[in-house]
Amino acid sequence: MDTIKHKEMWTKEILMDYSKQMMKFGGCFLRLLSECLGLDRFNLNDMDCKGAWCFVPLQ
Repeated sequence: MDTIKHKEMWTKEILMDYSKQMMKFGGCFLRLLSECLGLDRFNLNDMDCKGAWCFVPLQ
């Protein structure tokens, strides 16, 4: 039973790290997309478009 709990904790840790890395990627992507569209670098971030990257299931 301990190995199952350990595996669950390990999996949650990986998912949390993955979510954090995807949020960083999303921010970089939006900055690049803003620049490509000829907008200010942080324009899409300032419009709260970054919230759309929060669809990582944690189940």
